[in-house]
Amino acid sequence: MSGAEPELSPGHQQELARAYRLLESDNFATRLSDYAGKPIHGVLARMPKPMRRAVDRAVERAIQECLKVALRSLNNEPKKRPSTRLASTLAGVAGASAASSAPPPCRSNCR
Repeated sequence: MSGAEPELSPGHQQELARAYRLLESDNFATRLSDYAGKPIHGVLARMPKPMRRAVDRAVERAIQECLKVALRSLNNEPKKRPSTRLASTLAGVAGASAASSAPPPCRSNCR
């Protein structure tokens, strides 16, 4: 790379500044996702390492598929209806793994 950075138009500079502010702010969505993620992180921490790796790989594949869909959607001309099979399967796997590692329910005199 050369040392010179490309010049941005004033409009692009404003958009970049706005994006920076949004990404750096601790907004409601960020706080909500952090709060929602705490139980999941606790479950993952108690999982056996091979199961945790399998969940990690499944999540990574799901994210990659989402990125592929997002990139394909940039031209705004849908070629076919997206399949929800992978997402449904991964949601089922995540639910089953969470349920299998959850502590048993308290039946009497719980405090």
